Amino acid sequence: MSPIRIRPMAERDLDQVALLEQKNFSRPWSRKSFLEMLSSGDALFLVAVPEEDTDRILGYCGLLQSLDTGDITNVSVDPEQRGKRIGTFLLEELIHRSTQLGVRKIFLEVRRGNAPANRLYEAHGFRQVGIRKQYYADPVEDARVLCRDEEEEN
Repeated sequence: MSPIRIRPMAERDLDQVALLEQKNFSRPWSRKSFLEMLSSGDALFLVAVPEEDTDRILGYCGLLQSLDTGDITNVSVDPEQRGKRIGTFLLEELIHRSTQLGVRKIFLEVRRGNAPANRLYEAHGFRQVGIRKQYYADPVEDARVLCRDEEEEN
């Protein structure tokens, strides 16, 4: 795979992001939801693009910040691009940038049965702090609530 670049998500990316969201999630966010997040001022959304085509979205991720806490909202990679470490690059950059913004604890929910995502998060210092019963629909599944505490990582 050619080198990728991680950059902030822009409004021009939203059609592709919404399409990837539909491919990857049973209850996808709408384009409008992403636009609202981008406009909120307390969100950090990133996209992964190939170096040679910075308009082609390979994946994206997002975080909502409240003081020194962040909540990861989405981490998504084009199904045709999986296995190329794009999710890893996105997550690492999201952690780096959110830390620069003063975020010390990051939370997220992940499907209990999503083994690749669980491995990714655990490899980056996320630890289970709870379970949300029947959190996901289509299919119904529990969510693991994970947290990464910057102070514990240092």
